[in-house]
Amino acid sequence: MVLRRSIPLIQAIALEKKLTQAIDLALAHSGLLSTMLIERGLVRVQADNLATYLTLYANASRLSEAQIQGLNALFDLGFQHGLYPAPLRTQDYLIPKRYHSLRFS
Repeated sequence: MVLRRSIPLIQAIALEKKLTQAIDLALAHSGLLSTMLIERGLVRVQADNLATYLTLYANASRLSEAQIQGLNALFDLGFQHGLYPAPLRTQDYLIPKRYHSLRFS
């Protein structure tokens, strides 16, 4: 999950938890969500394409190892082409899962 770095860590953890719940809910009820979006005119795609778009943008609430490797490859390309002053690793920018429990234990 990607959140702005200017958000305080405790608030970012809470936001991530809520967004993860929303993604899981949307994936569990994608048929109902698709119907609702089309009925209310909130999307401009055909019903058969909407499922594809939903899975593109909300395909999982967690990054897989392959997705992390893909992001790292993109960061490497960006560094090689001068977009970043230093190499970046996706893992360095993920919100630590254990922070909240350690902070308030």
